Amino acid sequence: MAIMSESIGFVRGTKGDSVAFFLNKEVNLSFGQIVRIDSGERSFYARVVNAESSSTLDIIEQLREAEGREAYGPYSAYRSVEAILFLEKRAAKARSPTFNPNYKDRVYSTSEEDCSVLNLSGELELGRLLSGEQLLGSAGISVEAIPLMMGMFGMTGSGKTNTELVLNAQIIDRSPETVTILFDFAGQLLDGKGMKPQKGLKDHALFHSKVRYYSAKDKKMAVGLHTITPEKLGTLFADTQPPQRRLAWALYRKLGKQWIESSLETYRAEGNVAVRAHKSVVEVLMQKLSSLPHDLFPASGYTFVDSITQNVCQGITCLIDISGLRSDDQTRIVCL
Repeated sequence: MAIMSESIGFVRGTKGDSVAFFLNKEVNLSFGQIVRIDSGERSFYARVVNAESSSTLDIIEQLREAEGREAYGPYSAYRSVEAILFLEKRAAKARSPTFNPNYKDRVYSTSEEDCSVLNLSGELELGRLLSGEQLLGSAGISVEAIPLMMGMFGMTGSGKTNTELVLNAQIIDRSPETVTILFDFAGQLLDGKGMKPQKGLKDHALFHSKVRYYSAKDKKMAVGLHTITPEKLGTLFADTQPPQRRLAWALYRKLGKQWIESSLETYRAEGNVAVRAHKSVVEVLMQKLSSLPHDLFPASGYTFVDSITQNVCQGITCLIDISGLRSDDQTRIVCL
């Protein structure tokens, strides 16, 4: 059953998931606003991304008219809007668009009924859905969606960090039903982003009981060399080759948990290691192991990975601040 409302324009053309439509006079839209396009048995929902205003006069005629040098007979002034399709509804089923609307299909502003069709509400509430200045309802993510892959995309300043802070606060509120491991590449989640009094996760009422914070700055982020077995070489160094892995296992069987530091010490003193191997293989493996920074990979049997695992199992969210680390070290920490 079609949703009844007043048309705000009609489609002038489509290409792929992009739709252009003429906007009726006296109708106001906003960038980012959602519109509905009815096309036969289907309804399409699209997000406004661009707009232009012009007339059917050519450039020379427009300039002459604007300067008052010449008046022209009847012509049309128009406003054209561009929108990107993101949802298609047929009967009671909503899904990603499988096609696009036709020329002259009618365009409508969204209503509360459209909001229920879009099914944007969820237990983890992110905010409110606006259509122009009209409040349509809440927008959020269901708990069941958390294990699935999601993406958040936008230009600088579009609100990605703030949205992430709100989402993470909701996850913390629902602990232990929801729990997460957060990797903060920019160092903005703990204290918030921008000028004060911006709030971060440390301002959450449950931060001290439901969140654990790890950072290399306070020495709480460390992976002891004694916890690294040869099978983790591929995790630390993606380009590890079979000869290097075989050498690592030989060293591990001979030297035990201290195989990394003992091998490096022998190599620096004598130019070789405790087992026989091709010189080039030894050099490559030792070069990789010596690149591990001592502050992140000390000679110990402690690893913060175990602490994270235990906390997550108890419903405690873990915030891991990896800002300031080299990109290679960030990758290693995240992969481990």
